[in-house]
Amino acid sequence: MKPARLAMIAACAALIGGCGSWINVKPQARNVVAVTPAQAASCHQLGKVTASVINQAGFFNRPQSAIETDLTNLARNRAVELGGDAVAPIGAPDRGKQSFGVYNCFGKNVARQAPANKTQAEQAQSGFKTIPYQPPL
Repeated sequence: MKPARLAMIAACAALIGGCGSWINVKPQARNVVAVTPAQAASCHQLGKVTASVINQAGFFNRPQSAIETDLTNLARNRAVELGGDAVAPIGAPDRGKQSFGVYNCFGKNVARQAPANKTQAEQAQSGFKTIPYQPPL
């Protein structure tokens, strides 16, 4: 293999493996914060989520800080589904996988804002009717 081609392959693999975080926090999860297990001790636990990401790109291991950031971002995104406003790690990351407790720490569900159900009178007055989504078969 030519040295230039080998250098190009190595550079591409290094770029893929060395990149920072690949997971973005969804807009609805921006109010979900990461806390320590000690901070979460005084919060109400809503559930548990497990996040997993790629910890290796080719022959290159991703930086541990990028893996931890991605795992936390995934946990924050999933916490919205449970109505949580905080996540705390349960144990250390292991081969790109980690569990998190989902908590309500701040006394209100800042992450999940459930839409208010309108009465039939309110629907008639607004002119709009809510119809449940039915996926096509």
